[in-house]
Amino acid sequence: MSTKLLIAATALASPLVWGLAAPQVWAANCPSPTTFMSYISPSSITCQINNLQFSMFSLTPGGSNPPAANGSTIGVNTITTPGNEGFNFNPAFNVVAGQSADALIDFEVMGLNGILISDLSIAFNGAFTAPGSTSFSETYCTTGFGTGVCNNFTVTNPPPNLNQQINITPTSTLFIEKDMIANGGPAGGGGQASISQASNQFSNTSTSTVPEPMSLALLASGLVGLGCLGRRRRKTV
Repeated sequence: MSTKLLIAATALASPLVWGLAAPQVWAANCPSPTTFMSYISPSSITCQINNLQFSMFSLTPGGSNPPAANGSTIGVNTITTPGNEGFNFNPAFNVVAGQSADALIDFEVMGLNGILISDLSIAFNGAFTAPGSTSFSETYCTTGFGTGVCNNFTVTNPPPNLNQQINITPTSTLFIEKDMIANGGPAGGGGQASISQASNQFSNTSTSTVPEPMSLALLASGLVGLGCLGRRRRKTV
């Protein structure tokens, strides 16, 4: 086989020519189970769940009975379902009349290796005794926190609307701002409110079309065959 044909076969069999992602530095897996303190203290981490990368974590506590500012009272478990990854948060909210608890969590999510995010879902187990109330809302933006194309959706109790899914135009990056609130209502009113689970998942899929390894092998074999045929022709001349 000629040197030129050998180079061509090697190049065509190379993953880079066919659009396969080159080896890249992967972030560490997002820690789980842990508390949100692991994500923001002493500074925000960058971590990964399968083909989704998360970064720019922050927490803003609020209410008369707020969570710890360092995130140590909010539990975190990662959701590793392929193609629908995300987080389960446990804010451990349990307030009575005259009290409230609020946790505002921000982070960026980005698809790797040609991955696009196509929908978002949130769910929670907010419970209440009237006139208490619970809610879990999420704002997602395309270019930054509060910038670009932004939309918001919310789950509540009351009324009992505990989960919701939103389809979006597929995108590689979103900036997420989620707000978990438990409100016991007015002092002396007998209300209570609690939230022990709030989940957020991101459905995603790959848009890249990559030749299977067998196809690459057959192509390389065909080029080798062409090289042999060319060599036979030269011998018969």
